[in-house]
Amino acid sequence: MQVAATFTPSDPATVAGALIWAYQQATGRAPPATSSWLMVLAQSALETGHWTAMYGYNLGYISQPDKSQPYYYRGTNPVPFAVYPNLGAGALAMMKLLNGFYGALTYADNNDLAGYVAQLQAKGYAGSDPQTYVNYQSTMASLMQQYAGVVPTPYSPGAGATIGAPLTTLQAAAVGATVVAAAMLAAYALLPKTKRPTWPGLRAGTR
Repeated sequence: MQVAATFTPSDPATVAGALIWAYQQATGRAPPATSSWLMVLAQSALETGHWTAMYGYNLGYISQPDKSQPYYYRGTNPVPFAVYPNLGAGALAMMKLLNGFYGALTYADNNDLAGYVAQLQAKGYAGSDPQTYVNYQSTMASLMQQYAGVVPTPYSPGAGATIGAPLTTLQAAAVGATVVAAAMLAAYALLPKTKRPTWPGLRAGTR
């Protein structure tokens, strides 16, 4: 069901704590390295304009193909984006997607950003232009440096505000939906001009 786009901004320490919790839920073990969550934190920061353009606790602009579940649209972008009831659910969705469909968390564990981005490329995360992934990797590397000193705020399930109904079984199953290239365009357009990476084909105002 379509819902209004609810603005759910956050900060690096809070998101980091939620991602660490979500990593353990998705894999059954604690993150073995700082890079295990820091790499995902950098990706989330890139996608959501440092969480200043995050809606529905969607940490990575994950699409929602099941129209019986909550989703929202951003501007004229035709992609329906998933809505999560709280930050933990959004973090878990992203971790499950990266661990399952993309198989990228192993590379995060080994601090292998090139391998991580290669996994995204192999699954067509941002289209087929190789240069897009070169630039994506460069931007993620910069963001990992920027957030390297973040001290995560411990996350507890149910902490913080919630929106909508609790995560249903069907919505949880839909977590594996691919993060599409169009979502990257939406997130990019919402970044402050000074923070926008220069990706080929991406222009200011693109929705």
